[in-house]
Amino acid sequence: MKDILLIITCLFFMKSYAQVVDKSTDPRFGSISPEIETKIKEKVEWEILWYRAELCQEVDFEKFVIRSYENKIITTRYDPKSVFLKDSLPKGQSSNEYKMVLEVVRWPESSPKLNTYLVKKYGMRFTNGIDTLIVDICNKYFKNDERYIVYYKEGSGPQMISGNTFLDISYPFCNISRSIRINDAKRLAYFKLGKYDTSIPYRFPIKSYDTEKYFQFKVDKSSFSPKSVIVRVPKSDPYNTLEVFYYTNDTTITKGDIYGLYEVKYNLHTKPKNFEQTLPVITKKTRAYLNYKIKNEDKKWEDVAYYIDLPSFIEEKEIEIKGKIDTVYFDDGEPLIIIIDDKGGKTEFVNEESVRYLIKGKGKLQVIVTGEGEIIYKKKKNE
Repeated sequence: MKDILLIITCLFFMKSYAQVVDKSTDPRFGSISPEIETKIKEKVEWEILWYRAELCQEVDFEKFVIRSYENKIITTRYDPKSVFLKDSLPKGQSSNEYKMVLEVVRWPESSPKLNTYLVKKYGMRFTNGIDTLIVDICNKYFKNDERYIVYYKEGSGPQMISGNTFLDISYPFCNISRSIRINDAKRLAYFKLGKYDTSIPYRFPIKSYDTEKYFQFKVDKSSFSPKSVIVRVPKSDPYNTLEVFYYTNDTTITKGDIYGLYEVKYNLHTKPKNFEQTLPVITKKTRAYLNYKIKNEDKKWEDVAYYIDLPSFIEEKEIEIKGKIDTVYFDDGEPLIIIIDDKGGKTEFVNEESVRYLIKGKGKLQVIVTGEGEIIYKKKKNE
């Protein structure tokens, strides 16, 4: 009886002390004050322009700074807006009169987090309240450029957490020891990917999401790909880098190769040193590589591949060996098909992904290798 009373008492106190936040009435999640909105807009505008000044190869960065004569250390930084708008301003007007057109809302919009804001940018537009300037500041180089996540707690400065800026991943996103656990990694990934409008990451695959080197997640909605992407948070440097990748045969990415499978990998740096670090690394893979993951790790790996439709025809080729076929398999490292005959002899040839192969030898066994990377053993019919 005493045990029952103790449980009831504990539940009562837990209920009494539980903090249930009604975001519809809590002022911390309500309308944004003009003071906060102004501080956030000023911060985002400055950071967007400095990012482009430093990373765009078409910009003369020396126009934005003054260096000391002897050691060439930067001693002064100009307002980047004044440099970028210098040739676009109407006669007699100052860049200080113009503000970048930005909108500030709480983030995520469906269920806001405390002190977290989404800044929406609608092109590179500046207004003085009457006239609007539309300028091209290396616009073609900066993709996914309309969303910025800012963390701002009154009493401190706004922190850039996601977007085409140099990011400020500090407290409360990293602790004193700078170590990281799975829930920390998930939260960090979700915030840093805010500019890509992602869904919430989840652990993937469930048996091997945690390795010695990283925590791995799957994200099913983003602006990276119409399908899912894989996100890895490296344990050695979780606050400065984030890895995102997926697979595709999209010819806009593969330079016209519709038959190949390519891995598209982004290494997202908090403070990229140059423009090249913002670009994806694209590597050709075999279909067998992905098929292995689907078969041996998790069927949902197939969601990480985005395919455009192949042409209706598939070329067919015959391969004939001298002996009897014993085994056919794919080389793990190269796009090769390996044939082993009954005496241990090896034959190998390049696997073209647009081709369906019929492999023949002495004896009744034949092997078909499909364009999708499937190996089918069959026996010849009696003649």
